[in-house]
Amino acid sequence: MKTYKTILITILILVPITILSYCGFFFFALSGQVNHVYRFNSNNAFISRLFPTNRLDEITRDISNSFQTMIYEPVYFRVKTPVHFDKTTIQVTFSPGEQKTLELGLAHDAEATSVEMQPLYNKYVEDLLINPDWHNISANGYILLQKNQKYQNIPNFESNIANIPKNEIAFYNISQAYPYNIANYVAANTTKSYDICLQGKHEIVTYINNEKLNFIIKLSDNSKGNFVVYNYQNEEVYKKNISSSIVPIEIPELLPGIYKIILNIDNESKILNIKTNQKLWSFNYFMNFCENNTPPVLYSDSNKVFLQAKDEGGVQIAHINNAKFNIAERNKQYIIPTEQKLNSISLSAGGLIVNVNSTLSLVPDNYLNPYYLRLSDIIDLPQANDLQYIFLNYNPPKKTGDQYIANVDFNLENVYIDANKLVKFVISAPNIEKINEKPKFYELRATLTRQPMTIQTIFQKIVSKMNYAQ
Repeated sequence: MKTYKTILITILILVPITILSYCGFFFFALSGQVNHVYRFNSNNAFISRLFPTNRLDEITRDISNSFQTMIYEPVYFRVKTPVHFDKTTIQVTFSPGEQKTLELGLAHDAEATSVEMQPLYNKYVEDLLINPDWHNISANGYILLQKNQKYQNIPNFESNIANIPKNEIAFYNISQAYPYNIANYVAANTTKSYDICLQGKHEIVTYINNEKLNFIIKLSDNSKGNFVVYNYQNEEVYKKNISSSIVPIEIPELLPGIYKIILNIDNESKILNIKTNQKLWSFNYFMNFCENNTPPVLYSDSNKVFLQAKDEGGVQIAHINNAKFNIAERNKQYIIPTEQKLNSISLSAGGLIVNVNSTLSLVPDNYLNPYYLRLSDIIDLPQANDLQYIFLNYNPPKKTGDQYIANVDFNLENVYIDANKLVKFVISAPNIEKINEKPKFYELRATLTRQPMTIQTIFQKIVSKMNYAQ
């Protein structure tokens, strides 16, 4: 009888301990790490299905290999985080089909309008890694490709980036800012004036070396806002509110390098004139031209020009490198590929927004594009002929048969978590509508990590909660 009582007591003790241990391990990650897997053949309480369903085919279920095909982009999934985790590694098993690039993103808001994107797969990069014309060095998730093996390690290359001609380097998924230097630069000593009519917020980028930053910008009456000056590391250098229609921007004794001026004004305010003695300066990425005002000829080295008429007045024939393009509809963006290293853009009327993936200048001699080429900018373009280095932040996926397994790390310190303790992820497949063989997904795996919990830290947390309750 005592034996049965002993067994019963043991069971009554062990069952709660086992349940608590299980919950502690899976829900509270006492060990510091938990793994969740969704294999498409059954649901998982911690990793959702891909959604929305209208961008996906039905799941194909097989005893050994269930998968789901993506037909439009983007698609999403969620990962449950019952407690705070420091970081996660998302592992995706997929077959790319004819898809050239796949990206995985971590959403920083509920609607996924702010997303931290990382590459899952890039066909161009995969081809470069096996191209015998390029020598490669890899370390800590970074890869340096060189046509001539000048640098023996990545730190040595990074310390010399400012001394390498900009047209010889392309970046891929690199977020770090690097110093920018123009050899034998001589500052201008004359002030030039440019009449123009632009609406709303604009950005100007300029190069400073042994000179002061000097712009005088004339705005329309009653314009309000501010301007902010940033250095190449995107650190704020100067900020001032706008109090009149004449805005002087003058800062002496700046260190040599690239500086960005952001003019924060509302869309009803207009930029009417710019005076400056800066030798090299351009507008960043876009220009929004006023109606009923013919813009000057623009210059850009962008590999694409995006034109959009804001109203009927912006409908026109535009000339890019002497070729004609009919901007026939308003509120429609026309994408025009370019082929020259510096392209001219002539508009016959205002009321139009010009976007590029680099910079825009009013005078070719003033043109400045301080941004290093991106891998996507050089494919099949003349710029590729000058390249000597390609610097990548890329973790090549492992290939097993027709499938690839990619791992992407994300920091969860300040991530958006909804009321249900869910973190949202995005899978993007640019231009998926143009291919026949779509990408397939076989497995989603989330490894969540945090500091492991010891008996001492658990006790400290309990005491802390009790003290807070009092």
